[in-house]
Amino acid sequence: MKLTIAVLGFLLLITYQVILGYDFNWYSYALGVYVILASSWVIAKEESK
Repeated sequence: MKLTIAVLGFLLLITYQVILGYDFNWYSYALGVYVILASSWVIAKEESK
């Protein structure tokens, strides 16, 4: 479940980049990885309550 949400977030980020007309590059990829790690950490923290 956590992975699904993280992947959806990553795809959403890519879609956002494409809509705005940015080329997908290493910066976008790094930002996507950061978003996945951050969202996964938040989700894990919420589930542990």
